[in-house]
Amino acid sequence: LEDLQFLLKKCLGTLRMVIINSPHNPTGVSFTQTQLNQIFELLEDLDEMPILFSDEMYTAILGEEGAAGPPSNAGRKNSIVLSGLSK
Repeated sequence: LEDLQFLLKKCLGTLRMVIINSPHNPTGVSFTQTQLNQIFELLEDLDEMPILFSDEMYTAILGEEGAAGPPSNAGRKNSIVLSGLSK
């Protein structure tokens, strides 16, 4: 998150969209719900909240994470979520 905080400070006033990809293709690294929440909170604290484009195309292969299912940004303010099983 330190890298994201640094980038957000550098881009203040010009940042319109942040794109995240989880699970990341091709590495397979996946954000936890806690990490997604922290990213969202950082963006929400900005004077002008950018659009958060969350590419969650392959979350179905992650299986269940708690009662809410796989980590997601679905339903959040200024968020667009791409999800499915195949592009």
